[in-house]
Amino acid sequence: MKPTRWYVLVMVCVVAGGVAYPVTRSSYSTLPSPTLYALLWLVLLAASEAYIAVFTRARLAGRYGTRPIDPLVVARLVALAKASSVVGAAAAGGYAGFLGWVAQISSSAANHDAAVGGAGIGASLALMVAALFLEWVCRVPKDEDED
Repeated sequence: MKPTRWYVLVMVCVVAGGVAYPVTRSSYSTLPSPTLYALLWLVLLAASEAYIAVFTRARLAGRYGTRPIDPLVVARLVALAKASSVVGAAAAGGYAGFLGWVAQISSSAANHDAAVGGAGIGASLALMVAALFLEWVCRVPKDEDED
């Protein structure tokens, strides 16, 4: 399995934003406002993946007070991290496309939606960073003998 490439995440973000902007533009008045619960889940996922990454790093390093970790668990964590980074990129693009249209409207509802959109971008980026950190922690070190 290869590490997640930054250009894949950028492409996912651009495509999601490219879809979200025209959808928001054409049907903003009929769409429900984004809720803070979605942001809560993104932040919760980011925090839990960062927590898992820190303790997985300690277990892989064999620090005192930790038990060895099963290699299959590490492989599952890598799969989780790869999926979460793509979800974070898609959510960031979706919130950015939404924010691109909502920021042009001047109303109290649009101002609230713009604030939620900005916070959504931040929470999505936090999920992406936590997932990439977890993936980095779980990588297999290169042997010094191999080139």
